[in-house]
Amino acid sequence: MLERNLVSLIYVSKKVLGSDEDEHIVAVATARNRALDVTGALASTVSNYAQILEGSAFALTELMGSIERDDRHSEVRILREGSIHRRVFPNWTMAYAGPSSYMSNQVSNLISRESDTLTLRINQFVRILSGLAHT
Repeated sequence: MLERNLVSLIYVSKKVLGSDEDEHIVAVATARNRALDVTGALASTVSNYAQILEGSAFALTELMGSIERDDRHSEVRILREGSIHRRVFPNWTMAYAGPSSYMSNQVSNLISRESDTLTLRINQFVRILSGLAHT
């Protein structure tokens, strides 16, 4: 189903607290995302978060403001933001991939400052999380 005025945003941040906060973050985010009609996926590593969010521009602005004020995140960096025609995570208010060496490698690839391959690395990250969410 095509939706109007749909935006996708991908960000990375440094994790300030340990992964023991992840369960709480996912629980709160799932409820808030449902209320704002936001879908997406969160990847957590020992030292970083990477998240894909999909929803209205208003909802994503609200969420990013909250994330940037959250003491559990630092150095929040938006990697890509733009209009989309269809959600990648239509049935997931918050798909979650917890800390693992595989996910750490994927998020490390996103954090790399090499701009010439960023689009390729973002697309690969989206495919990986989409595959995990749909298995």
